[in-house]
Amino acid sequence: MKKAKMGLTVTLAQSYNPEKHKVNDGNWWWSEKLDGVRAYWNPDRDGLFSRADKEFTVPEFFKNELRKVNLPLDGELFFGRGEFQECVSIVRKKKSMDPKEWAGISFEIFDVIDADQTLTFTDRHQYMKEKIGTEHGFLKILRQTQLGPEDDVMAITDKLVADGAEGLMLKKGDSVYEMKRSWSLLKVKKWQDCEATVLEITKGKGKNSEVMGQARCVLDDGVEFLLGGGFTDSMRKTPPFKIGSVVTVKFFEKTKAGKPRFPIYIATRDYE
Repeated sequence: MKKAKMGLTVTLAQSYNPEKHKVNDGNWWWSEKLDGVRAYWNPDRDGLFSRADKEFTVPEFFKNELRKVNLPLDGELFFGRGEFQECVSIVRKKKSMDPKEWAGISFEIFDVIDADQTLTFTDRHQYMKEKIGTEHGFLKILRQTQLGPEDDVMAITDKLVADGAEGLMLKKGDSVYEMKRSWSLLKVKKWQDCEATVLEITKGKGKNSEVMGQARCVLDDGVEFLLGGGFTDSMRKTPPFKIGSVVTVKFFEKTKAGKPRFPIYIATRDYE
């Protein structure tokens, strides 16, 4: 199995469409969609990196466990359901990184990076369980459940969301590891989401006249829209992104013009 290279792009998910995607053929697995920070461990570089290939400043106790496993791992830094902002605030710190704060972070592993593309996801998952086991504390293999012929994807998603999860992920069992956005990995959410680039940050009106009011953003297809929801007062004082940053936005649907309807800020994805 080839190890992860510098500049790796991890597998990114497409959105599930129940009318388009037939996933009840015994070849798909489902897992909880975690509300955390995507990360991968590269043993050759002895580091934990974001999907944008920015290295996280990680406590030695965290690295030591990853070194013991000695596999290129793809997963999520997770602080618990509904705790995304707290998770981000901990893992983005560099000089002020506090090992005690990291004690509440788990690394939920959902794949091993097979750059040779020799193993299917089902085989990779079994390989991880054999190599990692359950003896590494905060290193956890994310539970994968095979989707049966009678299982209802949206019913499973509804139950997870009701319990506080963000949604559901579907992974094709016979797929190889792809370092791109792949139709072998599907995300199922009640909300839709998208990524956009920040073009402009403007001040607001009234009580927000001296702080950020909204951001003008552009989608990959060139459609521009205004993002003004999802910001706390502290975010408006110190925006969690800059011009050129890539942000994740959730929304109900798109207008006929292709703009996200009721867009809400979720996260900045190009971590520094």
